[in-house]
Amino acid sequence: AARVPLGFSGRSSTGVEIEGYQPQQDEEVNVAYNEVSTGYFQTMRIPLVRGRSFSDADTADAPPVMIVNETMARRYWGDQDPVGRYVRIGKDRTQVVGIAKDGKYRSFSEGPTPYMYFPLLQSYRSAAMLHVRAAGPPAAIFPALRAVVRELDPDLPLFQAMTMHQSLEQAVFAQRIGATLLSIFGALALTLAAVGLYSVIAYAVSQRTREMGIRLALGASPAELRRMVVASGMKVAGIGLVLGAAGAAAVSRLLTGLLNGVSPSEPLTFGVVPTTLAAVALLAPFIPARRASAVDPMVALRYE
Repeated sequence: AARVPLGFSGRSSTGVEIEGYQPQQDEEVNVAYNEVSTGYFQTMRIPLVRGRSFSDADTADAPPVMIVNETMARRYWGDQDPVGRYVRIGKDRTQVVGIAKDGKYRSFSEGPTPYMYFPLLQSYRSAAMLHVRAAGPPAAIFPALRAVVRELDPDLPLFQAMTMHQSLEQAVFAQRIGATLLSIFGALALTLAAVGLYSVIAYAVSQRTREMGIRLALGASPAELRRMVVASGMKVAGIGLVLGAAGAAAVSRLLTGLLNGVSPSEPLTFGVVPTTLAAVALLAPFIPARRASAVDPMVALRYE
């Protein structure tokens, strides 16, 4: 193929004139495309919905043909079957011979977009990407692949050999950097929230030292005071955690298009953050409550 999905090997598009489609005012029908060889769709596991794939008969001497994806078929042909219809590209009148499933072509976050495929035999280019599907670990076939290429043509250069996983990692490099920075900021926000929560609850408990002295003087045990203060702090913190988790779950839905392989309601995130804050909320009143309940009642009564 001329290009790799989500790769940096050029992102070509061209203006097309679709027979039977009337563009809206000021609408430019410009569609991205790729040139691929026979066997491309089978190798890349891209199902064909209707029509046929490219064959060895689709040479430069044969009538021009193309395959469109589902989004292009729906947008420009509606309920009609585009197979057998024609698209003008420059001076060429190209026939649609198949419809392929939609995919991601430029970025993971893109929505459904029209896309076209042309046979490589009809639009030859010397710099092409060789796609190979392996039965075992993909990287293990590199030596054998180089040997086959040398056997076919010792002067044919073969470079930038990588697995599709490695290629996709390059495609999401910018997003990965952004995700790393957001993770750091998230960790800082969690730390600040934990420190702030601890400080507020600890201060609120320390303000009740006189009350604890009175309760001790009236016969309350230190254990009862600790349970009372911890329960009071956890009640307020629990309400905040429930409201915060509900708000986070609602807002996270807005990030669905930016996430790949991760659910907006990731169980790990929604488990670690509330657990951390709950532990802080439990620890914050316990320490000052324990200290206050251990003070002599007369000293606590004189506490300001």
